[in-house]
Amino acid sequence: MLEAQSHNKLKILLKRIPTSKDNLTLSRLIARSLREKEQTLVQLDLHRENSWWSGLLIPLHLESANRILVVSEKQKNHLLTKELPLLRESGMGINFWEKDYPPNENKVWLMNYNLFLDSFKKNYLFSKQIIIPEAENLNDNLRNSMSIQIEANDWESLAKANPNRREKIISYYNQLSRRLFFQASSIDPNIRMDGSEIYAIKSIIKDSNNLPLKWSKMLEINNQKFASWAELKHNSLNWTWHIQPLDPICYLRFIHEKVTFLLIYQTYNEQYFLHSELNNKSNIRHKKINLVKKNKLNPIILFAPKYQPLPNSKIYKAHIINQSKRLIIGFSGLTILIIDDHSLLLSITSELAGEFGRKIAFEKIITNHNGVICCRSSWWLNYQNQIDSPKQLIFGTLPIASLSSPLTAAKVEVLKREGRNWFKEILLPDALNIIAKSVIPFRNDSARLAILDGRLRSRSWGNAVLKSLQPIQELYRLLPC
Repeated sequence: MLEAQSHNKLKILLKRIPTSKDNLTLSRLIARSLREKEQTLVQLDLHRENSWWSGLLIPLHLESANRILVVSEKQKNHLLTKELPLLRESGMGINFWEKDYPPNENKVWLMNYNLFLDSFKKNYLFSKQIIIPEAENLNDNLRNSMSIQIEANDWESLAKANPNRREKIISYYNQLSRRLFFQASSIDPNIRMDGSEIYAIKSIIKDSNNLPLKWSKMLEINNQKFASWAELKHNSLNWTWHIQPLDPICYLRFIHEKVTFLLIYQTYNEQYFLHSELNNKSNIRHKKINLVKKNKLNPIILFAPKYQPLPNSKIYKAHIINQSKRLIIGFSGLTILIIDDHSLLLSITSELAGEFGRKIAFEKIITNHNGVICCRSSWWLNYQNQIDSPKQLIFGTLPIASLSSPLTAAKVEVLKREGRNWFKEILLPDALNIIAKSVIPFRNDSARLAILDGRLRSRSWGNAVLKSLQPIQELYRLLPC
């Protein structure tokens, strides 16, 4: 059976290449899913990082026909430069097919999310099994692939392609531009737009037979299921029109009727993740496998005093600066300071740079082992694997999405109309997963975590944040290290 073959092949690999023995279990479970063509969700431990790949690749080496592996560019680079060479050294390579049409031979079709959606439209996915690693990012990856960005030159391209409608197109663009800049209340703001703008441009171009690709995509979208906003650029008096789906995961219900999925994900709390979304929105019946081990982790040292100010208070900026200075002074090791409010982050970074000079960096990898990297949580999650041995993590604010974000505001508005708890269903789960992933490199004896956001102790949901950090060792006063 495929399960036994995968198990034996991986045991051979384990003798030559150090990897987790948990992959023996993972390889058998994935082999069964491939053999039975089952809808399967596999939850892995957050702390495994990239150590699980061999448990997926060896079954694919043995059973590659009608299999599709959907990856991001970051995953593809890791797969082709790190994982495949290791397998080939052991005589177990995989032949990947990377073209935009299906392979004729028994090869694994390797594709990105753009090709995945395009292949679905062309009915290339019929009777295939779709394998998606790191599926906790599935919603974001689908949203990025389905997003439309209309720049100033795209309006000109549309007008050139439709000379009979040129005057209407240019007139509507100028009218929309004046209205958006009139609404602007600050430099380079994002101005939320409703569905009326999409409806208006659709009515102008709907009968055209010669549309550039972006505008063709716009004709296909459902106004009610997409968020729309303008990013204004005051220096050039131009703006970018952003159009993104609110909940792209719901589109899987159209795909799962023709294919089976094998989704591998790592997330803090399973109840917040994909299997509930699939049940509720896509009606995909699936087999769920939990490979999370309750290993004893090193407790993280937590400094989060009571009675800290809230982010909307007038003294909050001064509070972050003063506490950050106290945390940095006398501390030996690299510090990461996370603030998702971009303007506040820039201001804090500037203040700290005035105090500590070149020791402070803004969203840049540095070699100074006693330096401070000031960044947003998204930057830290993207680059944390490239930074060696950070010793201190400071959350200036908890990474809870702001309602000033047009996409977040649109998603919240939908849940409000349905009478649902938008904070507990969207904002809190996302924040918990960001926090749990952010602290992974700090699970060692000398690392320290500081949370300067007063909501941690003053809001009832703060207990959920503390639970996501367990085990912790509380630090009640700062002492020189």
